[in-house]
Amino acid sequence: MKKILLVVATLAAILLAAYLGNRHFGHFLTDSSYREYSMNEFEKRMALYNLSDSINGELAEEELSEREAEALKWLYSSMSLADAADYSLLYYIENVRFAFKAQRETAWGKSVPEREFRHFVLPVRVNNEKLDDILMGRKTVKETIIENIEYYFSNGIDTNSVWSGCSSSVKPDMED
Repeated sequence: MKKILLVVATLAAILLAAYLGNRHFGHFLTDSSYREYSMNEFEKRMALYNLSDSINGELAEEELSEREAEALKWLYSSMSLADAADYSLLYYIENVRFAFKAQRETAWGKSVPEREFRHFVLPVRVNNEKLDDILMGRKTVKETIIENIEYYFSNGIDTNSVWSGCSSSVKPDMED
C-alpha cells in the first residue's frame, strides 16, 4: 500500500511540475490558433509601422525565452505607433520580465488567468499613463488597479466583466 501511495504521489508531483513548467516556460499564448493570429498581427503591424527590420533584428540579438519573445510580439501587435517607435525594445523586455516575475512570485500572480494577464498585467499601460510610472515597482499593484478601474468607470466599461474570470483572491479589495 505504501508503495502505491509513493508511486501516486510521485506521478502527481511530476504532473504538477509539468503543468507549472508549461505555465512559466514554453508558449506565452497557449491557444495555437490565437498565437498564429497574434504573430501574423505582429508582422503586419511592424510592416505598417516600417519597423520590421529594426524590431526583428533587435529581437534576434536578445537572449529571450520563447515565452518572452511571444509576449513581446503580442505587446507590439497591440501597441500604438508612438509607443512602438518612442521606446526601446530593451524597455519592453524589462517590463515583460518584470510582469513574469510578478506572475511567478506574487500570490495573486499565480491565479490570474492567461487572458487577464495578457490584457491587464503585461501591458505597460491601459490608458494614457506615463510609461515610466507603471511597472517596475514605481507604483504599487493596488495603485495601478485602482487607476485602471477609475479609467474603466470614466469610460463606461463594466468592471464586473473585467474581473469575472478571476478568483476572489485576485480581485482588488476597494475597501482600504
